[in-house]
Amino acid sequence: MRKELKGMVIGFVLTSLLVGGSALAAGYKSTIEVLFNNVNLMVNGKKVASDNILYNGTTYIPLRDVADLLGKKVGWDQASSTASINDPGFVPADNGDASVAWKDGEEDANLSVQFKDRSATVVIGRDHPNGTKMNVIFNEDKFGWPLELDNGSSADIFKPYGDLNDGFSIHATLHDFDGDGNPEIVLTAGDGLVTGHVWVFSYTSVSDVSKINPLKLELSEMIQQKVELDNNKLIIPYGSVGLFNEYDYTNGHFAKSVQ
Repeated sequence: MRKELKGMVIGFVLTSLLVGGSALAAGYKSTIEVLFNNVNLMVNGKKVASDNILYNGTTYIPLRDVADLLGKKVGWDQASSTASINDPGFVPADNGDASVAWKDGEEDANLSVQFKDRSATVVIGRDHPNGTKMNVIFNEDKFGWPLELDNGSSADIFKPYGDLNDGFSIHATLHDFDGDGNPEIVLTAGDGLVTGHVWVFSYTSVSDVSKINPLKLELSEMIQQKVELDNNKLIIPYGSVGLFNEYDYTNGHFAKSVQ
């Protein structure tokens, strides 16, 4: 006969738990009465071995335990007291746009994208037996398209059979240049020093992604160290004396600003 433990939890911080409950505007301490280990929990057929509590009809379990079972990573930002659950390889960009980075030899990097009419995942990784994959998988449609680079733009980035050059990396970032709710995919690849390229892909809603590719290459330019994203602008510094090219994204097209 399973024994139910009933007790008092003093100063229990609900924000450390994942399942159930509403978000708290600010942390506070309270005395609550809960049931310990009153529920058997399963995730994809695997039993959750960690302790759980039942409070007001809602089950709470540790954030990290469920994230591990789902193959996710738990993050913590001390400055903002923010816990997060992310796909492996996900890193936040400095400007707040979602971003991932990948190098040859690493596991696939996955970047979640929410368009206005469907969700998708950008997948970057090693192709087999040779090459590099940069695909967009539309989750609900169970169908995907590769991010097709323009001819010749990748000659200095990839080896003859499509493998990424030694010391090079690929970054994918989401940035909604025109604020229409469909973020553009900004793809960069290079050595971070003198050789690199940037590609920007837009998304257009279509009725059937298995028949029509909704992704369009809007910009392809050489870069050196980095690119900067600022509202509807993409800024590409070059040289060592503060020179840069600036592109404005207006009416679905990039136009080079006159300086």
